[in-house]
Amino acid sequence: MEQPYQAAGFYLLRAPLLPAHTFFQVISASSPEALLQLAEHPVIRHALYVASPSLFERLELIRSGQTTKPQKMQRAFSRLLRYLIRLSTRPTPFGLFAGIAFDTFADQSNVRLAASHRHKTHTRPDMYWLYALLSFIETLPVSQEVIPYQANQTLYFAGSRLVVPYPDIYEQSQRASLSVRATPVVKHLHQLARTPRLLSELVQKMQEAFPQASQQQIEMLLQSVVHNHILISTLQLPLSQMYPASIVLERLQALPSSRLRDIANALEKILQAMADIDREGPGCSLDKLYSLSDKQHRLLPRQISPTMQVDMRLQLHTKQLHQDIAQVAAKTAELLTRLSLYQDGYPHLREYHRKFAERYGHYTEVPLLELLSPEKGLDAPATYMEPPGILGSAGASTPESTIRRDALLCELAATALRERKREVRLTEALVEQLQLSATPSYPPSQEVYLQVHASSYEALDYGQWRAVLAPNTGSLSGGRTFGRFMHLYEHDDLARLQQYIQRQEDEHPDILFAELSYRPLYPRSANVVVHPTLFSYEITVNTMPSVPPERVIQLDDLVVGIRQGRFYLRSLRLKKEVIVCHTSMLNIRKAPNVCRFLIEVSEDRSALPVPFDWGAAEHLPFLPRLVYEDKIVLRPARWLLRRESIPTDPAASFFEALQAWRAAWDVPRYTYLVNGDQRLLLDLENALTVAELRTELQKTDPTQSIQLEEMYPDFEHLWLQDEEKHTYVSEIVVPVSLRSHAGTSTQQRVTQEGIPSPPAIISARERNILPGNDWVYLHLYLPLSQQNEFIADTLFAFVHSLRQSAFIDRWFYVRYRDPEQHLRLRLHACNADVQGRLLQYALEWSGSLAEKEILEQVTLNTYSREIERYGGPLAIEQIERFFTLDSDLCRHLLRSASLKHIRLDPLLLAVSSLDFLFDTWGFTFDDRLQWLRTTVPEAFQEEFRTHQKELSELLVPWRLIHPMREPIQQAVLTYQAEIHQVAHSIRTLESRQQLWGNQKDIAGSLVHMHINRLLGIDSTDEQKVLAFWRLALESIAARPS
Repeated sequence: MEQPYQAAGFYLLRAPLLPAHTFFQVISASSPEALLQLAEHPVIRHALYVASPSLFERLELIRSGQTTKPQKMQRAFSRLLRYLIRLSTRPTPFGLFAGIAFDTFADQSNVRLAASHRHKTHTRPDMYWLYALLSFIETLPVSQEVIPYQANQTLYFAGSRLVVPYPDIYEQSQRASLSVRATPVVKHLHQLARTPRLLSELVQKMQEAFPQASQQQIEMLLQSVVHNHILISTLQLPLSQMYPASIVLERLQALPSSRLRDIANALEKILQAMADIDREGPGCSLDKLYSLSDKQHRLLPRQISPTMQVDMRLQLHTKQLHQDIAQVAAKTAELLTRLSLYQDGYPHLREYHRKFAERYGHYTEVPLLELLSPEKGLDAPATYMEPPGILGSAGASTPESTIRRDALLCELAATALRERKREVRLTEALVEQLQLSATPSYPPSQEVYLQVHASSYEALDYGQWRAVLAPNTGSLSGGRTFGRFMHLYEHDDLARLQQYIQRQEDEHPDILFAELSYRPLYPRSANVVVHPTLFSYEITVNTMPSVPPERVIQLDDLVVGIRQGRFYLRSLRLKKEVIVCHTSMLNIRKAPNVCRFLIEVSEDRSALPVPFDWGAAEHLPFLPRLVYEDKIVLRPARWLLRRESIPTDPAASFFEALQAWRAAWDVPRYTYLVNGDQRLLLDLENALTVAELRTELQKTDPTQSIQLEEMYPDFEHLWLQDEEKHTYVSEIVVPVSLRSHAGTSTQQRVTQEGIPSPPAIISARERNILPGNDWVYLHLYLPLSQQNEFIADTLFAFVHSLRQSAFIDRWFYVRYRDPEQHLRLRLHACNADVQGRLLQYALEWSGSLAEKEILEQVTLNTYSREIERYGGPLAIEQIERFFTLDSDLCRHLLRSASLKHIRLDPLLLAVSSLDFLFDTWGFTFDDRLQWLRTTVPEAFQEEFRTHQKELSELLVPWRLIHPMREPIQQAVLTYQAEIHQVAHSIRTLESRQQLWGNQKDIAGSLVHMHINRLLGIDSTDEQKVLAFWRLALESIAARPS
């Protein structure tokens, strides 16, 4: 079977600055002085100076013989040791410690690194330093005279307040939102500042609008809104540019102020000094680094360290890697998706989806900022912390399939431990047993991080290698890792990346792809997000856009809806769905809530590929290496070590005890000490690195453990070499894309094709009907087992009495769970005169049932009409009339079934009543079959075969007339006139283009509600009914003519 993914023709190579043998030189150092001697190398000094100026300064003091406290000296040497180990063993890009190269796949492997001094550096101001400089500039009186300001686009109105959800622009520890009174003055200012204006211009226009206010009062107001970041300056860094510092320089040079031009001249000299350092490359003169730091400190005296950032492009002597590795990367992406625990996407979004549907209904679109507002909407989803919301943390029960998965994995781990095997093979049959979904929904694209376990280039070309998933297994969208390094790429490399991104947009012309550009809450994090936008549109938060205004999507232009169980975003101005992309690996969980929501909702279309999870076995003291089909290593072997397992004092005893523990647990000599995303390679037979392990264990809580992971690939299987044939630890990042419709079900294709969005936003006043008005809305809580009898008898008797007394002309019920099972009853008063009495009677009736313990609980609620879902404002009353006849019909069928007048499996009863109902509506046999073919996947075929003959004869008699056909059909025909009237009204609205959506979409929702009223809320039952209906019509259509 064809793989669902195909790899791009390129990859990103990541490798440390120094070859692997440097590790042995470092750990062979016999004394701290020997370590210092190693660190004398110009390239290493350059790397240390950029990475940690404070450590560099401490080491310089030690070199000069100045007195340093022993504890500080010991800490400095420990940090130096770790940095030196990283320089040759960790491929994650970081300053001069590790770099990247852009490369392609070919028919053979010949990648070779150039010598380290030939690599290219790119030095730029640290973003924290640059933000601090901007903050300083904005405080200057002259700045407010010449720099335009505009409204912060995250603002929203909530009642009588204007809310600023993210007021912290320059890391002032302001995480909570703030608000000001939304006076007419504030509202007018907000409107004026939607486009950039000078503060002097705003003062003038405000005085024209409010002549009773003095100039001083208006200026004080403007100072206040600027301070609270209700207005933000256009000097804000554009993070979607290749070189933000250069953009700031250009803007400063263009401003009519000698003071700002002086700052611009100083900044220009700093950028020139950085360019001079890059021309010299790794190991440049320390005098130049000192001079650069001095220039930066003179321009901005604040103590910020580091003041510069460096990225490094590895120079390749020769290029290209064997294309078989690309194919295995595509297979790995498939495996990660199939084995993921998150087949339904983000768990907290599933709960948020439930709350959204509960409050707003289906097909409703809610303005983004209103939805995330605690004042007007649901607040941010659970687990969102910037700022913290009211929904807390999401909880979910463990499905049985996870329990079975845990049992299987625990057995695999236990067997490996018993047999002292360090490796376990994962076959295709085992993968199928571990899958939580037989038909996973694959993300459109991914990135896969791999290390290749091969002894040579020849081994790569002859297939004698393994692909090892890196600790960070990848990302959920292709291209994210590449964005950070765009300033390092050559022209052809950049073109390949842009073409890869462009293909995503070309394949979905009805969707707008927008790059999210936001200022991180921690300014230094901006160092890893700066890059030019790769997509056609841009969304900015607390920063300036880089695209023309017509291609900027404002936050207040976005609405949120749900479609077949998933969220989506839509632009009101552009009238298209929006997918928000973030070409950066910055952890989105630490982003402002609105940014995180935009990204997660855009990813809410599929399963979430995540690193392989051992489940309940994750806490075992040993886990074996897990290998799929002898080619893909999903997880290296791993051990947990607790303080109580080995005595940490004295040091000599610790070394001996460690060796005994290694022998007992078969722990290899070279392992990584793993702490989150930090990894330190250890030699467990070397006193220097064992001392680091002991220190780490001493710091660990006695109830916790530290994690050791085997070095895999090991030193004998490092394929990457330089010109002198020294080997390197390395890692590759491979983007993959889903083949057209690969692995997607009919249901998923329907989602991709989309559903027409409502042409307008329905206000809360239009949607919500409060108690005491024309609708009474009750929640009636009672056990599921008693609902059918209650509907057929008790509820209907009450409804009948209200009709007889001319209190109601419409009513309907819905089954629901929140999480308790209950019925939702809605009653419509015949006229305004009876509204109050209807409410009184409904409360008295339900209260008496609660006193008799027939009902467990009763609540009165606001009726929020699902106007968008059911055709719009002109259609909703007709649909409510249909709900009335459908509730009467379902009550009749339930009553007939309880009296044995209808003797039929409930699923077959639901199928037959649906077919008769929509035949009466006016949908022909071909209409019904075509609709089912496009919306319902082929499923439950084995189970259907036992009912095929009976159900087919029930719907369309051929050889005999089923005895239950007539009572069901007659029950439907009782309401024939009402059905025809509603259907005619809906078709008329559609012909006049006044219907939101189309009648087939509406019919789909009516089908769902009919099944709900007749059978309940079990989604499996609903899926079976729809599948049986489709298969029955297919069977009838296949009869000989």
